[in-house]
Amino acid sequence: MESITATLVCYGHADYARASTAISARHADAEETAALKLAPGAIVLVSEAIDATPGGTPLLFGLSRFPADLMELLI
Repeated sequence: MESITATLVCYGHADYARASTAISARHADAEETAALKLAPGAIVLVSEAIDATPGGTPLLFGLSRFPADLMELLI
């Protein structure tokens, strides 16, 4: 399995950077509760990230969800 960077290079995108990251918190939905083995009513942190070319063209969108009680954010 190649890295995301190596895959993008194969498609002609040798340079990219994180354009934005948004982090929010909300109650887990039923699917997340089951998949993450959470208690009903648990809170998840939701991370939405966009990577783009130096010219600003979006290349990647990432959506991640984490159990909030297991996370620590260091900024």
